[in-house]
Amino acid sequence: MTATTATKERLLAFIDKDGPIPGHRPELGPCWIWTGSTDEKGYGRFHDNGPRKAHRCSYELHVGEIPDGLEPDHLCRNRPCVNPGHLEVVTHRENCQRARYSNEECAKGHALPDPGPNGRRVCRECANERNRTYKQRVRESRPPKESVPMVHGRSQYTHHGCRCDVCCDAENEYKRQWRKDQKERVWDAVMGS
Repeated sequence: MTATTATKERLLAFIDKDGPIPGHRPELGPCWIWTGSTDEKGYGRFHDNGPRKAHRCSYELHVGEIPDGLEPDHLCRNRPCVNPGHLEVVTHRENCQRARYSNEECAKGHALPDPGPNGRRVCRECANERNRTYKQRVRESRPPKESVPMVHGRSQYTHHGCRCDVCCDAENEYKRQWRKDQKERVWDAVMGS
C-alpha cells in the first residue's frame, strides 16, 4: 500500500492511542484502539481502494509492506488494536497456534488445562456440563415407565431374553413406536414448535 498523506490522516483519525495495556504483556505498552467500523470478528475495517483490515493498513503505514504468505499477529491478543508495535508478521499456521494457546480461560471463565496429545485444550467443566445436558435430554425423551408395555410381567425397557412371538412382536412394535416418537420430537425441536 502506498499511502498518501490524506490516507494517513484518515487512518490516524480513527485511532485512540490511549487504549488498555495488555495484562499478559505489559512491556508492549498501550493498545491503539480502532474506533472506526469493525467486522463480525472484531477487527477494524478501513476503506482504502476497497475494504481492508485496519491493523494491516497501520502496519504497512508505520513499518512497511507485509511479505506474501505472511500476516500480522496481535501480540496483545486485542483484535481492535492497530499499534504496529503490537503486531508481528508470521505465517498463518504460527498465528493460529499462538491464538489457540494464548487463552488461559474458556468462554465461560473456567481455567483451561494443558493441551492434550492432539494439541487441543478442552474445558473439562464445560464438557461435563454438555454431557449432563445431553444425558438429561435423553432421559426426558424416553416415555415414562408407566407407559412402557409389560410383557410376561417385565418392562420393555430391557430385553429379558424371551424369544417367543408375543415378546418379539411387542418389543419390535415398541421400538418402532419409540423411533417414530423420537423423530417427531427431533423434528419439532428443529422446526421450533
